[in-house]
Amino acid sequence: MSRNPKSTDLLGALKQITETTNIERGTVAERLRRNRMKYFCAKLESLIPTTLPKDAGNYIKELQEQLSQLKRKRESLQEKLHEKTVKEKREVPRVDVEVKERETVIIISSIRRPRHFWTVIMEVEQHGLDVNMSQFSSSDFFVYLYFHASLREGMKDVDPAQLQNSLKTRLLAAY
Repeated sequence: MSRNPKSTDLLGALKQITETTNIERGTVAERLRRNRMKYFCAKLESLIPTTLPKDAGNYIKELQEQLSQLKRKRESLQEKLHEKTVKEKREVPRVDVEVKERETVIIISSIRRPRHFWTVIMEVEQHGLDVNMSQFSSSDFFVYLYFHASLREGMKDVDPAQLQNSLKTRLLAAY
């Protein structure tokens, strides 16, 4: 079986066109890759100072010293902020008392440690309330006390506003 010379030439021409197209694709892809590399190298170069010290070790030491100075400054500022917060909040704890019908909710928040948890419970009980639930929690700077109390049986003629004011005043004094 012999092939027609024209068909052989045609196959060869097709192969050559395909190879040329593949080469062109490779060339375009290579050019894009080089352009990306050029862009990233330029970006990296912009991060390095234009006057690079002769001794890179000295430059690194300078940067480390700057970093340690900034850290010391940050710590100093944080301490000042903490002192200011503590000073502003130290004097008076916040006492919220809410009375609804026979139920009372008391929330005390302060930056001080609670003096005596039981003193708060005693004050609540002296006002004719039974503590149903109490909860204590703390965060970095604050202490929270939460109480849920209900009016004792037999206590009928209690003015909620008077109870609220009296309890709030006594708790502020006791805490």
